[in-house]
Amino acid sequence: MITNWRSVMAAPGISDAQKKTLADAVDKLVKSEAWKGVLKQKGWDDAYLAGDDFAKFLKDEQARVGAVLKAAGLVKP
Repeated sequence: MITNWRSVMAAPGISDAQKKTLADAVDKLVKSEAWKGVLKQKGWDDAYLAGDDFAKFLKDEQARVGAVLKAAGLVKP
């Protein structure tokens, strides 16, 4: 299955303090009643991942989708 997901990214080289500020802001958002209402209204699943969990997801997803595209002949091996 291919899902439609979104992320918040920052430029390379930001400071640890900047990373924490961004992570805290997104964490606050996904815990808000407003966001929970949007999820319910749209019928979306809450698949929020942060930090190392999200990095692992990206790595795994890149490998999985790459394999599918190669098998379909859309990407050369």
